Amino acid sequence: MIAPLPVVGLSSAGGAGAKAGLCGAPRMCLAVRKNDEGKMIRQAVQDDAAAVQAIAVAAYAQYVAAIGRNPAPMDADYGAVIAAGHVHVSVDSGGAVDGYVVFFPEDGAMMLDAVGVRPDATGRGLGRALISVCEDHAQAAGLQAVRLYTNAAMTANLAMYPRLGYRMTERRHNEGFDRVFFEKRLNRALAPMRSKLHERWQGKTMRKTTEADKDAILALYPLAFPDEELRPLVDTLLSGPDPIVSLAMFEGGNVVAHVLFTICQNGKAALLGPLCVSPELQKQGLGSDAVRAGFETLCKNGVEQVFVLGDPAYYGRFGFEQERAVTTPCAIPADWAAAWQSLILPGGTPLDAGTLVVPKPWRDPALWAG
Repeated sequence: MIAPLPVVGLSSAGGAGAKAGLCGAPRMCLAVRKNDEGKMIRQAVQDDAAAVQAIAVAAYAQYVAAIGRNPAPMDADYGAVIAAGHVHVSVDSGGAVDGYVVFFPEDGAMMLDAVGVRPDATGRGLGRALISVCEDHAQAAGLQAVRLYTNAAMTANLAMYPRLGYRMTERRHNEGFDRVFFEKRLNRALAPMRSKLHERWQGKTMRKTTEADKDAILALYPLAFPDEELRPLVDTLLSGPDPIVSLAMFEGGNVVAHVLFTICQNGKAALLGPLCVSPELQKQGLGSDAVRAGFETLCKNGVEQVFVLGDPAYYGRFGFEQERAVTTPCAIPADWAAAWQSLILPGGTPLDAGTLVVPKPWRDPALWAG
């Protein structure tokens, strides 16, 4: 069962151990990761069991009265769940565990079993970061969905989980609890093959750009697009007030790839472009990695649909399809109709029919006329 974020306790699937006895379940280890605030999240070890148990008790005690009994995570055997490889923990700057997430594969999906955050660490997005770890592992394992259920007495969850991209599938009495079941379908466009990703990223890093990166980014565009002058547009987007997601890949201090997403429609949509990769590194998948990294960032910020004017053969590999309901901000040549495409991000819904509303830099007809 899962409590509303950022409330302390969140759980699902019977709560930290309902299925922990599954033998032979794969132990899926991605690298130790950090969230946007630099919070380290790693796989749990046995020494973490007492801290995880204490967080579960502190998080879920508030629901005992409403449910009429202890929520399942309060009574779980966390030593066994950790031994099964089903627990990841976050640690604070002093190395103490301040949150945990329990998940495991089941019936072709990832079961998000429990999430808990230490009371003094709530309200900082840690619960969402832990849930993202579960979703990342599901994608890395090639699973199509994440599933969970929450106690019906935790009514805030019923509104919160749809905002995270989860769809309610059913409500029924299960194992002595009144439970509401949710599922989130995962977009395969967000899941690059991890082994190839590791090879391509040797000696490279990707991150959000800063003002200090602008000159290096602008220097890359004429190399990647010698027949197009995109620097004025990129400069305006990087320097202006309009919300964007700007990601760059660096190698040896040099920018070797860059992608921009401009936020549109009051944050519900984004326009992808430009995207460029250093000529000597093209056709190695770095552009695809940058696009997928952008999708992940957009998902975390509530964007539901992404639009692009580009080659259908290239963007189709991400799941983009020709867009017919929402039209371009300015007229495009008739034979470019198939190049105007969109992608619904996981949990998103398509925009209503009409014209895509974009910030001023994108309203120049010359950008759309070819």
